[in-house]
Amino acid sequence: MHNKIKYRLLPFLILLLTANVIFSQSYYNSPNDTLISDVTLEHTAVMNITQQHSKDDTIYFKWQRLSTSIPVSWDAYLCDNGHCYTTLPDSGTMIPIIPGDNGLMLIHCTPYVNFGKAIIRYILFATNSSSKIDTLTWIINSNTSTLNHKIMTENPKIYFEGTNLSVENLNEDFKTICVYDINSKVIFKSYINQTSMIYPFTPLNCGVYYIQLTGINKIFNQKIFYNN
Repeated sequence: MHNKIKYRLLPFLILLLTANVIFSQSYYNSPNDTLISDVTLEHTAVMNITQQHSKDDTIYFKWQRLSTSIPVSWDAYLCDNGHCYTTLPDSGTMIPIIPGDNGLMLIHCTPYVNFGKAIIRYILFATNSSSKIDTLTWIINSNTSTLNHKIMTENPKIYFEGTNLSVENLNEDFKTICVYDINSKVIFKSYINQTSMIYPFTPLNCGVYYIQLTGINKIFNQKIFYNN
């Protein structure tokens, strides 16, 4: 009798284990699911949350705008790993994330005219594990205290020089540097371990590039033009 019960349960246990493999989480959000940036007026915050793909499967992401609170005259738009939009769309679908590739949810936000705070939230889920829903949040602050801090503290200096990317006036808060092209794709990334760094990196094309320095609770963004 016990053997019959065992054999009857075996197909169910196999199905259950298979389901757990199929629907288990195969990605994680990096650096986390909430980013905070302090910027001065007319400076752009470029804030990306990457879906790090850690397994040999293909993920199909969908996303939907949950809420937005943006001061008047500010500009904000969204990019994912396949598209850059001119606004903050209600919903969308990423191109499939194949093994070796990562997802991307990136916000560009530029405060104009008015000081204030923007809070942008999107939900994200993979269609093959839709029971797991992530809430991604971007918070952008621009106020008089931010302005005074920027005036009193010398900002990092970033520029292209020949075949190198030079970064000066760094401090221990910054840990990584990323370079994005006009389509918000990461084209260069490296670690920071000194107050001045020279990276042997040259963009393929002339044009506008976004530089982002990140650290613990700190983000610095700069837009530069490469014309060599």
